[in-house]
Amino acid sequence: METKLTPLQNSLIPLDQEVLLTLHGPDAATFLQGQTTADICNLSILESTGGAFCDPKGRVLCDFLALRISLEIIVLRVHVSVTTLLESHLKKFLLFSKATLERDQMHVYGLCINQQSDFIQANEPAAILSAVDYGQGYLLQRAENYYEYWGHSTDALQLAETLACCLQTD
Repeated sequence: METKLTPLQNSLIPLDQEVLLTLHGPDAATFLQGQTTADICNLSILESTGGAFCDPKGRVLCDFLALRISLEIIVLRVHVSVTTLLESHLKKFLLFSKATLERDQMHVYGLCINQQSDFIQANEPAAILSAVDYGQGYLLQRAENYYEYWGHSTDALQLAETLACCLQTD
């Protein structure tokens, strides 16, 4: 059953077209620095940036959003349609690096805040494109009143309940 949204409702929407890939290891940042258009090495912890992976001729293979979790962990949000291509492209070069790549079990949710809440004010990331820990995932601010939650479905349901969100299931 589809839920109708009203303009004033907070809403949490599963972004099933997005997949999270995680790079682990001491070379994760330097590996990505050489493979992407983004400045990964200068990302602070819990800061994100967009970028692209290109082939040797400079043609874009796919775009991504990267979130640096720690010095050795970086999570990439990519479209599901390019995940297999990207994994095979990166695994060729990972052989020479101290980093591993795996599909993450977390999911991506879009969160639109139309009614400010004490919860968001208490947990709001420091700036746009930065994140805070929430549950076993991350609440990432993408724009004013728009966030993404990268985490497990149980934590997303709890977040929706806390914010009195309309959880869009279709």
